[in-house]
Amino acid sequence: MLSTKKMVLLALMIALSLVLSLIDSRIPLLPALPGAKIGLASIVTIILLRFWGWREALLVTILRTVLAWFFHGSPIALLLGLTGGIISSQLMALLFRAYPKYFSITVISLAGGVIHNLSQLALAAWLIASPLILSYLPYLILAGAASGFLIGLVSSSLCERLEKENFNF
Repeated sequence: MLSTKKMVLLALMIALSLVLSLIDSRIPLLPALPGAKIGLASIVTIILLRFWGWREALLVTILRTVLAWFFHGSPIALLLGLTGGIISSQLMALLFRAYPKYFSITVISLAGGVIHNLSQLALAAWLIASPLILSYLPYLILAGAASGFLIGLVSSSLCERLEKENFNF
């Protein structure tokens, strides 16, 4: 059973992640890569992974993706978003849990950004049954690595600040 404090904090994290996702959808990243985003909502996922764990991060990721779909999505966008979000959050959770001394938050975020794009590309290739979509692969790897790195820097800084202030999740 969740405490009231934890439920309220989770609701705030869902809301924050949704707002970041909506802002992110308005920032044109690369016109040549349709659907490419910075991944601002991943900041919330990383903070949850660092301070709470994979279950909360996964719950917020799924709820944020579904809620964002109501604002600006298609069924395909929902499917791609859930696939990328679930797979990347679970990979990052595994890296946080299994290798916390070997990988920084920035490296974990970079891995999450790359796997997010790769999992979405794999699903899209399967859905449309065309190998042509794989021509996006190098661009999506670079975009995922770059955005994952930037999100990792921001997340790392926020986590350090939260620890320094003894913010109690």
